[in-house]
Amino acid sequence: MNTAQWNPLKVKSLLGLQGMAEDSAFVKLGNYISIREVSSQTIIRHAGTVETESHVLEKGLIGMFRNGKLIRLFFEGDMFLDFDSYREQIPSRFEFRALMNSCFTVLTYEDEKLVLQDLPEFRVVSEYLISKVRNSNEQWVAFSQLPYEDRLRELELKVPNLRFVLKIKELASLLGISNRSVTRLRSKESHQGGGENWKDSITQEIGYPFKHSRHDQADQLEALAISWACDFHSFLCEPEEVKRFQKAKLGLLSTYLYPEIDFHKGLWITKLYVWLFFLDDKTDQLIPGSKERFWKLILDWVLVFWGKERGNPPFLPSKIASIANAFQDLWMELEQMEQVSKVQVELIQTEVQAHLHYSWIEAGFRDRGVYPSLEDYLEYKPYFSGAKLAVSLTCLEFEDQVFESDSLWKETASLRDLGAKLIFLDNDLISYKKEQAIGDHMNYLALLVMHNSLSPLEAKEKVLAIRTSVLQDFMAENKRWMEDFNPENHLILQKLKYIKFKIAASAFWSLKISNRYD
Repeated sequence: MNTAQWNPLKVKSLLGLQGMAEDSAFVKLGNYISIREVSSQTIIRHAGTVETESHVLEKGLIGMFRNGKLIRLFFEGDMFLDFDSYREQIPSRFEFRALMNSCFTVLTYEDEKLVLQDLPEFRVVSEYLISKVRNSNEQWVAFSQLPYEDRLRELELKVPNLRFVLKIKELASLLGISNRSVTRLRSKESHQGGGENWKDSITQEIGYPFKHSRHDQADQLEALAISWACDFHSFLCEPEEVKRFQKAKLGLLSTYLYPEIDFHKGLWITKLYVWLFFLDDKTDQLIPGSKERFWKLILDWVLVFWGKERGNPPFLPSKIASIANAFQDLWMELEQMEQVSKVQVELIQTEVQAHLHYSWIEAGFRDRGVYPSLEDYLEYKPYFSGAKLAVSLTCLEFEDQVFESDSLWKETASLRDLGAKLIFLDNDLISYKKEQAIGDHMNYLALLVMHNSLSPLEAKEKVLAIRTSVLQDFMAENKRWMEDFNPENHLILQKLKYIKFKIAASAFWSLKISNRYD
């Protein structure tokens, strides 16, 4: 990176070197030092390689790992390097990795020699920094002897909410405690200021000026969909799994989202939701490193089945083959269903493909233990959360001839986008505590804690404020269509009602019906 983009005098301030060399000497130092910016989870140097650079951390957080375990942290103003490897030019046992988006200086081993040769006043500075590094190592060793709660308290003075910034296994290895103990620490913190029960506190915050409803044949729809998954396709086959599925009322969500839909179309959607819930839960159960492949196999198979990719379908292991067979059965049923047009099928195909694609992307983040930027997350989340799919499946609530023209779909695009955003914001608020407990950080609140160093309570308030703004925009759209009544707009008003059902029902089901987020 161009050295003109940073101020060499900042190094003097960060390292406390006032009075040890003139400012003019530090300006000259800028000719030898560069600066590097890296994203979270970037490996700066692998174990087994020689340390050829020394660094001063300007912002962010750096971790030192040995055998895959986090053993030390470096904060703003710290020098970080394996000093023994650097001095002796021998392979290092340690890996350095960015744990937050970070920025640091880079001085190579060869350039340090040139600095001491060309700028002799830095010899005193070099000797001071060597003693500073050694003293820092000794202080860390002494720090490691404190009780883990005292250490965490001190560390969070430097990085607020560090317990949420680090992965569960990273914090566990750093503090020398179990993953379960880390989960308890997180739970304890997330409750502070938010009431004894996170879900109860969110219930008080989330409300809508319109009501939810429930399909009058909901229980039958649920029973038939679960029977389809268990008895016909056996992808949902373990008794305990079926029992958990039923206890969480996963088969009932669609009956709240589409309360006035035709029974046969409603059953199709309920089966689709059972299939998608199974994929979501299976992803949580798979070990890191296998989640992305799981979704890629399904996505590639579906694309070949649809004829969107050429060639033979990919080989599927037997358990995944049963999932694919179920989808094939489901899709053929949709194509043959009465009063469903080709346009409706194509709309649903587009949304299902987007859902599978972004679920694959999410699985990749989880496999690699890295997290998207807030901007990327806001782009991906409406898709892999199912929020976009939920509002788009309203096309099945209309008669097929409605879609002979695309005017309805175009005119309600803003309503669908705002509705999907409200659904996923509610979901992230409701699910935050549970997802933190299992180490799943693909949540808006979790990313605000990580990227913006907010507390869980601050992140919650920020998301609630965003949600309020989105709801105001939605209600402005609602007012525009409700006040300008025109008989020709009756389909748009009908669509508006269906979207409001989904917004209100999604929150109600998550908070009052299901135990999924308890």
